[in-house]
Amino acid sequence: SISATAVAPVAPAPAVKVETFEMSTQTNDEDFPPPSDYDEEEEEQLDQDAEKKKEETQEQAAAEKQEEEEEEEAKVLSAEEVEKELSSDTFSSFLNATSKKVERVLGSAVLADLLTDYDGETDGAERAASKATDGSKFISSRQIYECPKWTATRDITDMDWSPLHRELMICGYHMPTSANKLSDPKGSTAVRVLSPDDTPSDSMAPRSAELQSDGLALVWNLAMPNRPEHIFTCGSPVTTTRFHPSESSLIIGGCQSGQVVVWDVRAGRMPVQKSTLTTNASGNSKGHTHPICSMEIIEGGGGLVTGALDGRINFWSMANLRDPAESLQLGENVSCLAVAPESETLVCGDDTGNLYTIQSNQSSLGGGGGQRSKRKAAKLEPGESESHFGMITALSTKSMKAAARAGLTKGF
Repeated sequence: SISATAVAPVAPAPAVKVETFEMSTQTNDEDFPPPSDYDEEEEEQLDQDAEKKKEETQEQAAAEKQEEEEEEEAKVLSAEEVEKELSSDTFSSFLNATSKKVERVLGSAVLADLLTDYDGETDGAERAASKATDGSKFISSRQIYECPKWTATRDITDMDWSPLHRELMICGYHMPTSANKLSDPKGSTAVRVLSPDDTPSDSMAPRSAELQSDGLALVWNLAMPNRPEHIFTCGSPVTTTRFHPSESSLIIGGCQSGQVVVWDVRAGRMPVQKSTLTTNASGNSKGHTHPICSMEIIEGGGGLVTGALDGRINFWSMANLRDPAESLQLGENVSCLAVAPESETLVCGDDTGNLYTIQSNQSSLGGGGGQRSKRKAAKLEPGESESHFGMITALSTKSMKAAARAGLTKGF
């Protein structure tokens, strides 16, 4: 018999699946240094740079040492060279500006006493205990402001406080006493009234004959009692001065010659604008021919009113001071005047004790020509027992509250 063998089928091998992936990371350059030949070149270059830097440092140190040696051997200036340096404009300007700043700082205590320690702010018993019993119980502080080089032998004719800077005041001065002699004609010592002037107003150094100039006006700072802030001069004694209410650089003055002058702190010591003193064929002048005794600024700084000893009142425009815009003649000699701040009504006093009021025409001053004013002057008639028996020396006006001035003219 034949036997048959059955062969079982072989199962296929399982398929193998291979998976691959990539992985990366950040590295620094130091982790993979360049080839060895690159390292040698870089090291050689670094050595050269370090050597070069070392040489430069040594050269710089040698140069600094040489400069120090030269500074130690500073040149000694001769007397002529020292005088030349001290008189130079650059050094003078620097010294004047810096010394004023130092004086303002040193005088701050004086300024604080004068401006803040007002009488009446402390209790009466405390004030009486702190004040000496020499009659000074009503005085908060006292200070003398003088500069002997400029103010010696001169009389103060007028004073005014700055409306913009409360620590500033201006004083007008008469001619020096030594020059005010009967044998000498007035104005003989006056400097030339020329503009422009190259001497700044804040400089203390006088030019030739300036110390003997007939007209002088000084702006004082309360923090500097020993030197003025600005110095102004002119050819006639200054009888009245005013600060401009809105232009802090302008100063207006009235002179004994009858001239009105304007100074500008930016333009030196001499006037930048002034009225004329000429007369016409009949001998009359459009401006003042007698000393100006009083002056006030009106129309917010756009106008000016002046009074002279001959009784003439002139109204000026600040845009043109050559001739007055209006003129008015009072019967007596004018000794003083004041302007109401609201209505601009003018009040004048004379040598005989009379008072006059001049109403404003409510029109701005313009141009010139000295035309006769349309303003009307009215003489005040007080009672016989209430009138003045002598010259009225000063007038003052102030604004009052509406309830307090009922029935009164505005501003009085």
